[in-house]
Amino acid sequence: MKKILLLFILFTSIQSFSQVSIGLTGGFIFHVNHYKDSLPKPSDASRFGAEIIFGIHTHWKLRTGIEYASFSFFNRTMKQSTNDALYTYTTHYLGIPIGLRYTFNEKKYTPFLDASVTFMGNIDHNTKVNTINGTSSASNGPTPNAFVLSPALGAGMLFNPANNIYLSFLMNYTMQTGYLYTALNNKQEMKHLRYNGIGASLSVGYNF
Repeated sequence: MKKILLLFILFTSIQSFSQVSIGLTGGFIFHVNHYKDSLPKPSDASRFGAEIIFGIHTHWKLRTGIEYASFSFFNRTMKQSTNDALYTYTTHYLGIPIGLRYTFNEKKYTPFLDASVTFMGNIDHNTKVNTINGTSSASNGPTPNAFVLSPALGAGMLFNPANNIYLSFLMNYTMQTGYLYTALNNKQEMKHLRYNGIGASLSVGYNF
């Protein structure tokens, strides 16, 4: 009886929104700048996941879902030519974005503004060492933060190629407010690996 009541509450809650959309999304975060105290060079990050968008007003929508993101950083040591090595630090996160979206007049092509905060939890990390003679190995590298906040501001375009089918393209400026890694440089000083970037993602889904 309790399960039936919970399902009924969930169903009526979803029905209270003007529209519910469910889709798949994926894209990249292109490195723009990293903080002055960040030693290694960051690479571009990849991400993909599922999104749920709730219509709460004619122009306002609430966006959430689940997202996987993978970040990498590179650091090359140059003490001696024989000891030259490239260290690659990679970390993987699962995130839950909470966003608010404003859509302009809804037509076949609808522009929108998007603001969000993604709550990211670390699920895995590794360090790889490539030496000058071509050998590679795994290493016990620095441990990334278990939890990271990532706010973002952006704009995009929504397309409706068919009934109940939507495509959307979003570009945003994303900020890593937590440390992805804490590492040691050659002087044994603490350095923080973090950076900001331009995110670009494409989504496809179904409007209920």
